[in-house]
This record gives sequence, structure tokens and C-alpha cells, in this order.
Amino acid sequence: MEELDSTFVLTLEPRKDYESLLYFVEKGSRIRFNFHSCWYGQKVSLYTTYEPDVQDSVVATDTDVWYPLNLNRGSINKNDDFGRYAEMRCLRPGPFKFCVLLGANTISCPDVIGYFHILPNIATRLNGSNLPLEAIACQSVYASLLGPFSGWLNQFAVTMNSGYNMIHLTPVQKLGQSRNAWSISDQLKLNEEIFGPNSNDGFGLMEQFVRKIEKEWNMLTMSDLVLSHTATDSQWLIEHPDCAYNLENTPHLRPAYLLDRVLYHFSRAVASGAHADKGLSNEPWTHRSIMTMKAILLDEVYPRTKIHELFQVNVEALVKIFKEKIAAEGQSSSSSTEQQGSLHIIQDMEYNRLSSTVDMDLALLLFNQTQDKTLPEAERQQICVQKFQQCLWHLNNEAARKCWDNLRHGVENLANYVSMQQEKENGTKRLKHSDKLPLFPQYFTQPKTSTKWEEDEEIMHSPDQRKYIMLKNGWVPNEGFPQTTVEPKSQAYFRRDVHCWTHSVKLRYGNCPNDCKYLWERMEKYTCSVAKIFHGINVVDLLSSPIHVCEHMLKLVRKIRPNAYICAKLDADTKNVSRIINRLGLVGVIQSTASVHQPHELASLLKRYGGKPVGSFLRAPLPLLLPSSVPIFVFDMALDDESPLKVIKKV
Repeated sequence: MEELDSTFVLTLEPRKDYESLLYFVEKGSRIRFNFHSCWYGQKVSLYTTYEPDVQDSVVATDTDVWYPLNLNRGSINKNDDFGRYAEMRCLRPGPFKFCVLLGANTISCPDVIGYFHILPNIATRLNGSNLPLEAIACQSVYASLLGPFSGWLNQFAVTMNSGYNMIHLTPVQKLGQSRNAWSISDQLKLNEEIFGPNSNDGFGLMEQFVRKIEKEWNMLTMSDLVLSHTATDSQWLIEHPDCAYNLENTPHLRPAYLLDRVLYHFSRAVASGAHADKGLSNEPWTHRSIMTMKAILLDEVYPRTKIHELFQVNVEALVKIFKEKIAAEGQSSSSSTEQQGSLHIIQDMEYNRLSSTVDMDLALLLFNQTQDKTLPEAERQQICVQKFQQCLWHLNNEAARKCWDNLRHGVENLANYVSMQQEKENGTKRLKHSDKLPLFPQYFTQPKTSTKWEEDEEIMHSPDQRKYIMLKNGWVPNEGFPQTTVEPKSQAYFRRDVHCWTHSVKLRYGNCPNDCKYLWERMEKYTCSVAKIFHGINVVDLLSSPIHVCEHMLKLVRKIRPNAYICAKLDADTKNVSRIINRLGLVGVIQSTASVHQPHELASLLKRYGGKPVGSFLRAPLPLLLPSSVPIFVFDMALDDESPLKVIKKV
């Protein structure tokens, strides 16, 4: 890192995508903004979101407050544009924006916009010097495996004596029944297994403990922040079901739910031996068994459910309405060739069977006419009705085709899932069904038991019950960021593309706090409680977390702890990873070497993201501020990596 009070020059150019570039400077440094020669002679204004000590004027938008930087001419000539620049001192850590406005342009339409990061000083060592971010040596530990809090000092002493200066803990909050380390059931209470029945006192005890090891051992602490989901048995969800994606507030998930229940009952049938004569038993499955499973689903189970009817229209009912309308209105005055557009199905958002519809006004314009003016009116109407009916049949067939394409795609995903489960145990896994371990992952919580999928369809349409059927969290491989699995246009859950965490419910924040006030307030309290205790924050499951929510919560973190070390686990090659880092102000992107299988791959990783090599040449008096690579935080093995013993065993 560069020494304090250094000045870095950033020359701003037109049509350059600065939002995808990373610029990092140390606290205390200066940034000098120069301007490209093509802007000579033009009026140029420069704004940043960095709040100065003296505010001459302020420009506020919906998301940011912008402050102008004064321009220096570089000479005594007021008309000299050749040497003009703007300079600022970087004293407060965090991510900040800058933008350039030409002429009379406004903040809402900047000519250039980008980010710069002022790195935090996360700790001061006993000798008075700051701990460089590159000097962090961190050990990750499952908090739930450390035992009672009274013995933590001895446990942490092992980490300290091993040479680490930071310890990373999984959440210390109350966990759900699954005991998964990141499945929190109550974000505002601590884990009773660690802190005992009087866990409310644990927040103060934990804060004192962290301060003690920081002062006496120079040991920093980091904890996980889980914003994307909560445990399926979170009691507060019963009182506030709107905080989750359920079948009431997200009706387009109902087909995926019905399919989920069909698969659940199929797995129960397999477990009971209903398909044993066809080769589906509780013994380890072969490739032939999996092919049999696919055939049974596509040829027997799915046809009986007729899920495609959820997307279709009732042809007879619509034809009857059409008949009545053309009988009352007579022939349309305009020609069908004059009409623009074509008829399509308007989805029934309740997803009742054969309850979708079409635009009847457009249908009348398109079909209530004929080219032969000599036909009797009754015969003309009959021809119109036949054409309209044929169109509806075509639309229904197309809806069924799309539905079955998704179903077939989903069956392939199910087959791949079963194969993967077999491979995890070297082909010896017994696929025994139970409510806790079904044949396929369940995408939705099921508060009420059922014996057949027809009962589940009734529950799906019950206003009193469907709000408690909640979507579980998950992610789609290779989709990138942000994940759009719950958007109305997405069919990810219906196509069984989602890798589901069956122990957690996906949280529904909406676009702003007013969309779900209770959830935002609850998670704000949770975020602040973590920030008050720990030096660092690791945002868990970032790809499934709404970026505007992360952005809001991390701003709260920096208000409480300006020098917080904020990181997240991301693939450094993820699409838009630089934009994610810029928006959230991440100073570390966790990378695990567990996925590196050859020494040269590790060397390549360290070379690519390791920064400047030791022994670099002395820099110029005014060095250029150059784009940085992704700031990775290398772990030998992350907590969610597979054990090396299992990997070696497979090889």
C-alpha cells in the first residue's frame, strides 16, 4: 500500500466505463482529478458523494447526496483550461462516487460516473502502527462448535498462539432446528447453546470479550451477516408472513408449488415401494433406475396432474362469450388487416385451472368479420366463431407445449440431482425417503400435512393457508448477479433449476423499506448488533441477497464502525464483480484454494490478484491512480468447502 498523504492523479476521459473499474486509496491520501483534453474550452463540473468538512452547496437525488469539488486552474489565467484540476483529501473510509457534468447537464444525467474506495484502518497495533489489510491472517471457526462461552478464551488462545491476528466466526445468533450454521431463527437473540438461558446478556459479554482479546492479544474478530434468508422455523415469520415469498404475495410461484408437492408425493410412493416392481426401490439406484424414474414422471405422474391447465383458457366459455358479443354487436366496421397485434393468453394470476383469458375486444376486431360480404349473417357469425375457436385451441396447445418443455427440463434436473447424490457417497447412497430427507429437495415450506397433491392444490387456493406456504432460499448456478429466480418472468423454480437450501426461507424485502417495514427494521437492528461487536463483516450468500438491501445495511455498518473490514465470498471471475465491489464497498473477496488442484494454478491466482510485487520501483511524485484488480482474501479452505479427505477419497 502507498504511504499516507500521497497524491494520486486520475485523468477522467469521456465514454469510459468507470463503474466497472476499481480505484483504491489509503486513508489520508489525496486524489487529483484531471480532465481529458477534449473538454478544453467546455464548462466542466465535478461532484462526489464524499461529504466535505465545509459544504458550499449540495445536490440531492433519491439515493445519494452530491457535493461539488472546486476546480483549480493551475495558473493565474482565469481562462486557462489546460491545467485545471480538482483535488480532495480522503479521510473517511468507504465507497464513494464521482461524476462529471458538462455544460448544463444535471446529476441525473452525468457524462462520466464512477467509484473510488478509501480503505479502512481496521486496527492499531501496540506499537502504534496500523495493520495493513494484506497482513490479515484469519482463521474461520464454527461458533456452535466452540462450546459454552465461558470456555472461549482458552479456545481462542489456540488461534492466537498459531499466529493468526483475526478469527472469523459463523453467526452467534439463535439457530434453527436444522442446526445449520447460517440458518438463523431469531436474528435479535443469541445462541442459547453458547450463552445459556440468559442469552440476552450475551451481547454485552460478547462485546467485552472482543475488546479484551483485541487489547491484550491484538486479535481482531469477524462475523457473518446473513441477509438473504431465515430459518424455516423462525417464529416471527408466523406473525409476519409477508416477510417471505409466499403463495399470497407471490402468486406466480403457485405452479412451482403444485409441482413441488407432486414430486413430494411421488417420493413418498417410491419410499413405500409403490414403484419397486419397476426398479425404484430403497436400494442404491443405478443409471437404469434413474431413467425409469424419468419415464414414470413424464408418462404417468405428470399427465395425471395436468399442470398445463394452470396456463390455459376455457375454450367453451370464451367461445360462448364471443358468440354473445358478435350477435349483439354485428360485424366489425374495420378490416382485420388494419388491426395490429395478435391474440395471446392473459394469465389468470390466481392460477385456477382453465381460467386464463384473452383480450376479448381485440378478439372481436380480429375475428368478427369475413371477406365474403354476400354470406348470411348467421353463417358469417358461425365462420367467425370457428376461426376464434381454432385460435384458442392453438393458444392452448402452445401454452401446453411451453409447460411441458419446462417439465421435461425439470425432470433432467431431477435426474442430475439424484445422480449427484449417488456420487457423493461413491454410488452407495440409499435413497430412503423421509420428511426430513425426501427424494428431491422441497422448494416450499408445508405447514399442513397432506396425503395427496389434490389436497395441496386446495391449500394453494385457500387465502387463510397459502400465506404460510413460503419459498425456500436457493441459487441458480452460472446465472450471475443479481439472481432473478423469484421474478415473474423467471421459471427457475418451476424448471427445478434452483439449488435449494431446504432449511431456510428466502426473505422478501421489496424495493424499499416501505414495501416491508417490519423486515427492514428487524434486519437493521440485527445488522447494527453485529457491527457493534465485530471488527469485520462477511456478507453471506451475497449472490442471493438483493444488492440494494446489502448496500443499505452496509451503510449502517459504516456509521457504527467506519473502519469495518467488509468482505464476501464471490468468484473473482463473476460477471459484474467489479460493479458489486464498487456498490458495496467490499475490501475483500474471499477465494478458497480448495478448488485449486495444481501448484501452478495457485501461483497464477496469487500473481493475478496479489497486487504490486515486493521490490517495485519507486513511484513518481504524482503517481497515476490506476485501476486495481479484485481484492481477494485467500482462504486455504472456506467453511462451506468439501472436506479434503472426501476429495482425496474420490480421487
